Amino acid sequence: MSENVDTSYEPIKVHVVSAPASPAAKRCRYRSNYQTIKLTAADPSQPILPTSDERVAAYVIPLDDTICISNNQSDAQNFIGATIPKALDSAGYFPINDSGPMFAAATTFSSNATSRVTVVAVYEVTAQS
Repeated sequence: MSENVDTSYEPIKVHVVSAPASPAAKRCRYRSNYQTIKLTAADPSQPILPTSDERVAAYVIPLDDTICISNNQSDAQNFIGATIPKALDSAGYFPINDSGPMFAAATTFSSNATSRVTVVAVYEVTAQS
């Protein structure tokens, strides 16, 4: 195998640097929360995610109608924020990478004056090793 190695080049020197493993290193676990929220014509804007520093990611899935999400309730109700098409009209979900609160409001109601929104959130649970 060594006969195929080109020796006309000088070898590149490499210095590997790594942090020593700490006996007090933390191991992470995760928990998930799934919920479906019903927005109504009487209560069109509702909180969908609380503030959480432990939240790693969240996904918002509008099931019935296009919704607007924002980090405060009045903006969501006035459609100031991100507009997410219903799942059948889009990729199906919208990722949230923010630890702050999130509110949703339906931009229209297609049937029964209700609109469902599913929220999937993943939280980090840190455990001592």
